[in-house]
Amino acid sequence: MMSPEVLHPVEARARDLALVLFDCADPTTRFDAAGIYLRPICCDLMTRGCLTHDAAGEHCAAILARAEQIEAMGRPVPARERFPGLADFLDHGQTTIEQLMR
Repeated sequence: MMSPEVLHPVEARARDLALVLFDCADPTTRFDAAGIYLRPICCDLMTRGCLTHDAAGEHCAAILARAEQIEAMGRPVPARERFPGLADFLDHGQTTIEQLMR
């Protein structure tokens, strides 16, 4: 009997899954893609790894969670609008600091 980490290392599988999930915005598509990727891993863990369904599911959940972390690190941050008046407030603060430093 081999451990789940030996059969399917979390980090390596998560990196592969992150590439599958990257740029996939629709929740249903993401769910389907993750299922297609993780189902064979779960079956292999139950057969070769002799794990219960719950234990194999926990290992697959760890892979999915890590994949989402990896994917989030590579996703660009959306541009946000500044709060109205923020630029004026920051300019005023900079002017005040400059006056105090004289």
